[in-house]
Amino acid sequence: MHKISDGRSSIGDLEGFIHHLRGKGVILWMDESGLRYRAPKGVLTGEDRQALIRANGDIAPLLQCHAKPPAGDSLLRQITDARRGPLSFTQLDHWYDRLRGDGRPVRDIASAFHLSGLLRVDLLKEAVAAAGRRHDALRTRIVVSDQKSPIQEVSDKYRADLEVIRLGPLPDTQERLALEGQIRSAILDADDYAESPLFKAVLFVINASEHVFVLAMDHIISDLTSLHLLTEEVFTAYAQLLQRLPIDLPKVLIQFPDHAARLRARSPEMLSVVVRKFQSIPRVHFPDDLPPSLAGRVGSAFVRFAISKNLVNALYGWARRHRTTVVLAALTAYSALLLRWCNVSEIVIPFMTDGRTSAELERTIGYLAFNVFVKVGLEKRNTFLDLLEVVTEAYCRAHDEADFAYATARVPESEFTRNAAVNWLPAESARDGIVNDARMALSCSSIDLSTIVLRPAAEYDREPVAVFSERGGAIEGLVRYPRNRFSERGMERFATKITEFLTAMLNTPTQHVMDMEL
Repeated sequence: MHKISDGRSSIGDLEGFIHHLRGKGVILWMDESGLRYRAPKGVLTGEDRQALIRANGDIAPLLQCHAKPPAGDSLLRQITDARRGPLSFTQLDHWYDRLRGDGRPVRDIASAFHLSGLLRVDLLKEAVAAAGRRHDALRTRIVVSDQKSPIQEVSDKYRADLEVIRLGPLPDTQERLALEGQIRSAILDADDYAESPLFKAVLFVINASEHVFVLAMDHIISDLTSLHLLTEEVFTAYAQLLQRLPIDLPKVLIQFPDHAARLRARSPEMLSVVVRKFQSIPRVHFPDDLPPSLAGRVGSAFVRFAISKNLVNALYGWARRHRTTVVLAALTAYSALLLRWCNVSEIVIPFMTDGRTSAELERTIGYLAFNVFVKVGLEKRNTFLDLLEVVTEAYCRAHDEADFAYATARVPESEFTRNAAVNWLPAESARDGIVNDARMALSCSSIDLSTIVLRPAAEYDREPVAVFSERGGAIEGLVRYPRNRFSERGMERFATKITEFLTAMLNTPTQHVMDMEL
């Protein structure tokens, strides 16, 4: 560690200088004695050191992260038995969204499995506890600092234990409803981000050979990829313990709170590219269709749509022939529909990525997923193939300009971030193979929680969001929409058009998009 002497800076571009240092792996922070830094051995030149000395008084106000880091690479601050650090931008966005509702946690990043056969409950408990020790996110609460801003606190006292609930004997007609009620209660019983567990593992014992296993997390500490990773690790650890082997899982290279602190220490200049680029673009509104008699409704709802196996197979073939991916092909058809449905010539589409931007993050559990912003323009005589080129270029550029949710975490949120968004969830075949590992001597099947976990009603000031999920060779989709603007019938019609536009693109790729009927 090094202390930087007092002095005045003669550097013109201080933010560029900070970015230059951070690109070398240099960490800057403030403590009671002034500006300090840590640098990998040999990376700082004599010129760098002199520039730091001269810039001391001017750099300090620009630093976003003021906490002194403990030993190692973590930017988290040691406080008694807990470590505290800043929220990531995705977490901040989620925090503001929850405050617009009832402010309570909701563990709706959840999965449930029906287990049939001999289950060693003691070993499952050990597997869950091992996952809790591996991942800081599972031992996290969100507290409010003295400066009234939310921060995340990681502590070993927030143990990740398996809760076991024995269901009493019930008639078959009541068993399903009772189980659904218990699952709903387990997922929705949190009431305070600072006190309630944000991760919960519950085992419902139906009888000696039948159990239901639930893993549930609040979105502020997890995303869907993290849920799949957690499921894989718990079942893998259980299978290893069952064979009397030590738990052997891939190393977690970076914990999510450390990743969040690293993001918050990035240069604002680098993060604000998307905001500067799209700030002047107005929000693209769907045409409202809600009858006056239904005005005043709150919360959100969704309608489902399905893309058959035959159509999915055709989509894969089309993507191969045109040297693109299935995701970009589907995004092209969906972009065409959005532009036509909203009667505009350009739109910025938030597209959800899994946030695993490096190999270092592959085993990290946390809220890593974030939107990239894909700007798509449609000219009058564009065909679907023309639009594919536009979407591909815009998608790649959006990834290059990723802001890790900086744009959505700003208050007030920029209007372009509220546009119709897209989320693509890939097939879960690898995870299903782990869950049904023959070494566990269990029959395991997933339980659909979509009708069990009912999200609390909240204001939903965004355009409709489309979610595509690859399952069993088909694609299941849903369109989530605000109930205070749209009717179910209107959204069902929109969802039907998704399949129609996709089919038209596959069958007649040279058709002009503007000729598509609505």
